[in-house]
Amino acid sequence: MVRIEVKKKTWRKPRSALPTFIAKVAEHGNSANIEPKLPKEYIGKTVLITVIEEDEELTKQLLKEVE
Repeated sequence: MVRIEVKKKTWRKPRSALPTFIAKVAEHGNSANIEPKLPKEYIGKTVLITVIEEDEELTKQLLKEVE
């Protein structure tokens, strides 16, 4: 895991941050690709993709599963 130490003047201790990439999902047959592509040094690495745009269907499904 690549951790970046971030420290502001007002913080007593540095915080750990992880690299984040912003990409758009594009259709590719029955699956999806992200654009722009990740740098090649991330090939074979485990990544976390977070959907940051509102998705009403996903929200309804998650709430239904919790009930």
